[in-house]
Amino acid sequence: MLYPNSPDMGFGNNAGVEYALKNYGKTPAKYRENSHGIALSFRPPGPVYSVSEQIPSQHMIEPGATTDGQVCADIVPINSVADALPLVRGEAYLWFFGSVAYTDVFGQQRTDRFLFRYVQLRGKWRFQPYDYKHYNSSSVAHARD
Repeated sequence: MLYPNSPDMGFGNNAGVEYALKNYGKTPAKYRENSHGIALSFRPPGPVYSVSEQIPSQHMIEPGATTDGQVCADIVPINSVADALPLVRGEAYLWFFGSVAYTDVFGQQRTDRFLFRYVQLRGKWRFQPYDYKHYNSSSVAHARD
């Protein structure tokens, strides 16, 4: 017999992420593509991204505007309570990471990267930005003459 919350009790869930991209800049940005990934580990995972196959209906993202919702199709199976316990105990984190490539109004191709970890803050579970190495950085691809 299995008792509620016993490690062998089935959980039957997959961890996934639904998100949207927002232009926090002061000028429009032309969307090119975005990539994302999700992983369960104690330390930040290696940056292995999957290119999103979902293309937002708006290719030009105005300042302050948000794209259509995206779904990170990469999943982390959580099949039992035992799979979820490391998250609850703080022994592992669910990481959501990726990048968005766009062209600014000056024609510069840019890439912004992001990294979030799923944590419990003040009794509520949420994704929190996490600063680590090259994650959460921006880059500009310069054209050659």
